[in-house]
Amino acid sequence: MSKQEQKLFFTRENYYTLWEMLNHLDSKTNKELFLFSMGKHWINAAPASLEMYPNSFYRMYIQIDDEQKTLFIKKLKELFNTLEKPKTDFHTVLYQFNGNILPLEEVHNNLCTIKEKLDIKIDDLSVTFQIKSTINQTPVIDIRFSSLKTEHYKGNETVRKIHTEVRIYPEIQLALLTNYNDFTHSESVKKEFIKKAINCIISSQHTVEPTVLKDQSLRSLLLLKDVNPSKMKFDVDGRLQVGIRIMHRQNTKSAIDQDEVKHFYNKYEISHITVTISEEEDKYIYIDGINGKLMSKNKNLHPADIDKFIYQLKNLLKFDYLYINYKNDLVSLAKRRLIATGSTLKVNIETCIKGIKEKIQKVTQDNTKMFDTVIENVFFSCLIKGNPFNYPETKDFDYTFSTDESRYLCKIFDTQLSTIENHLKAIFFIFDEHKESIEIFLSKIDEKMNMIGMVPNDIGA
Repeated sequence: MSKQEQKLFFTRENYYTLWEMLNHLDSKTNKELFLFSMGKHWINAAPASLEMYPNSFYRMYIQIDDEQKTLFIKKLKELFNTLEKPKTDFHTVLYQFNGNILPLEEVHNNLCTIKEKLDIKIDDLSVTFQIKSTINQTPVIDIRFSSLKTEHYKGNETVRKIHTEVRIYPEIQLALLTNYNDFTHSESVKKEFIKKAINCIISSQHTVEPTVLKDQSLRSLLLLKDVNPSKMKFDVDGRLQVGIRIMHRQNTKSAIDQDEVKHFYNKYEISHITVTISEEEDKYIYIDGINGKLMSKNKNLHPADIDKFIYQLKNLLKFDYLYINYKNDLVSLAKRRLIATGSTLKVNIETCIKGIKEKIQKVTQDNTKMFDTVIENVFFSCLIKGNPFNYPETKDFDYTFSTDESRYLCKIFDTQLSTIENHLKAIFFIFDEHKESIEIFLSKIDEKMNMIGMVPNDIGA
């Protein structure tokens, strides 16, 4: 029996190895187990320190016969079950996929034969799965791939069991793959597992790659209501990465008000963040956006914590299109409708963009820049497509268009100034109503985009 722990997060199902149970005992339960073993004459000397108990019991266990082993395990479980169960650290890779989700009965049938569908051969491979419900009462599929791994060190051979878990959220089309290095399978094998697992639940075969969480997704995450940043890492022009650790509890808006943070936040893209999702229990998730990895070294996360976070993340990912820059489309349209040389045309466009940015900043006073970016992109993208928002409210906002701005904008978009003003006011009104929540603001903008017939492909270039 291996002395290694097993890394299981989603599919633990209350099963712990001998070594895991021994390592979890406290001073009181260790002494009880020692007295029990000594009474059976299996052991006669107490270990010198508490840290030595697991190894001492393990060596004893190897030497006793099968009947004695059964008695020992029974007593160990009895003591182990009096304690709060141990938890593991968290390390996964995020996958996003698209396709029509198959009925659960068909998914079940596909998963029953997933082992035969693998393009690789692994001795002693076993595959188990469960279809259950999350906190949102939506289906979630857990799959565990297990096999034996033989290791050689200084002439000794050790055989231990390794596991790779996949949790799939069919409704929101996201999946997580556990990634515990030596405790899971190789990278190439894990890639095969996740590909076959996802293809078991959708109607057509797809290439499966980790989901890159881009700068705007990470910035949106930092603005979620129950999330506080404790670390941000910035990519400085592809030359180096600079990490900033935030020592005291505060929300993102307060953190980036500090000059040292503001400099990097406003100038460079974010590549990694650490966010606290529960201050009371010191629960945090470290996000490597470049590689789509979600991690936590603290052994206090539950699957329900991850489910909640994944649903929040999905709500933000579906709005990523609102951050796509409109500038290429704007330049193309301006070239067709403004009579000007290249340099003059560039000045005219920059005048328009600069003026809109200033108006947005004046109204929002948003130091995070996230609301500003969305408002600017939606303002230009809808006008480029000829689909401005309608503003039926009476509330006014404090800004005016200069003569040059009015002339350029009306010519570029071939419309009246009143239409442009009305469009911008409509966006400002949505911001004013929902400026306390980036999540709600994005959803309301998305609703409005759908109402006027704008789809994700209509934004950006």
